[in-house]
Amino acid sequence: KSITGVGSGVITKPGLQPVNFQEFELVQPVDPFKFDDLIDFTVIPGGEDGNPNSVRLTLDTTDPPYFEVYVDTNTDDANPEVLFLRQPFALIDEITVNGGTDEDLLIVDNVNGLINREITFDANGPADSGEPDGDALSVRNTPAGGLGPNARETYEVGATEDAGRWVIDPNDSMGPGLGGTVDGDEMIITFTGLEPADTNVVVPIFDVIMNASNNSATIEDGGLLGPDQSIRVVDNNSTFETFRFANKATTRIMGQDGADIFHLDYTTAAAGLTTLEVYGHLAPLVPAAGTDDDDEIFLIERTAAGVQNNLRGDGGNDDFQNIGHGLLGTTHNLDGVNGDVDIDGGTGTDRLALSDANSAGPANVANVTSTQLTGAAPATVTYANLTSFYYEGTSFDDAT
Repeated sequence: KSITGVGSGVITKPGLQPVNFQEFELVQPVDPFKFDDLIDFTVIPGGEDGNPNSVRLTLDTTDPPYFEVYVDTNTDDANPEVLFLRQPFALIDEITVNGGTDEDLLIVDNVNGLINREITFDANGPADSGEPDGDALSVRNTPAGGLGPNARETYEVGATEDAGRWVIDPNDSMGPGLGGTVDGDEMIITFTGLEPADTNVVVPIFDVIMNASNNSATIEDGGLLGPDQSIRVVDNNSTFETFRFANKATTRIMGQDGADIFHLDYTTAAAGLTTLEVYGHLAPLVPAAGTDDDDEIFLIERTAAGVQNNLRGDGGNDDFQNIGHGLLGTTHNLDGVNGDVDIDGGTGTDRLALSDANSAGPANVANVTSTQLTGAAPATVTYANLTSFYYEGTSFDDAT
């Protein structure tokens, strides 16, 4: 069923004549038949008029719920979104949203229940576009009562920066890396032609699995995402979608294959975040992919208080440092490291090099052991499996 306007559209089935309808408040198939719904901005009036558009998918509050589609063909003006479609959620199979030449925003709003369907979003944006403002995905809100203690959210980066999958799995049947069983409770969004994305759904675990490219990511303050403080992960190398997140207890960012760069530069914790894990390759239990012998760079500039930051080099010759790289805004300064950092170099020839020579002071009393550095930064730095370790104090009268 293709939606062409408010209460209007066309129903098609191979081998049968199309059925057009107009000004219908409710259109539904007879059970056990289901609709595949299509929202296409190339045929919706105003969908390609030069103004930014949005489409919001949500459920109403009835039991059983109805599926609703709200469309706004000019998000810059004061006119509200308009209800285009309403039908029983149980009688919907797959959902497709096609963007046009305008900037198109897909909002998947789970406030009244998870939209646990397969959703395809072809935003019609260019691949490898360098992150302009444009076509976007926003996965919003959490149903009353939450998604449960086993829920996992995953952003799996596609072969190009504009593509990938975004999955919320309440019972974690697909597991880490999405290699398990699809049992029907999942929201699975497959997208292409996208630029930025964001999510504020409450989940215990949020996994980000990058592709085989040489990814470069800066982890920085993301501002408010709705009412929630967020973290933004910026694509520096046109290999994944810049995204923001909030309300994830543990977030795991994995470089997978390739020689990746991760720059920690955030001062405010995202809402709900207690642990941030960054892997040069893949986290435990994620199905193996590619090789684990690439050399990663972890740049430690600023970390927010209250967040445990676990950096894992995995294989390859990895470099953990704050002394020299083009992404660093300030080098040789540990004043902004307020969240504890735990480093495991893994296998290979791995180096930790930290300097506080540009500190604003006062003098430090640093304690260095075979496993830990304290007193040099507001936070504690713990380390293991390193080949070399370098530490430089402040320009003041430090004691070590």
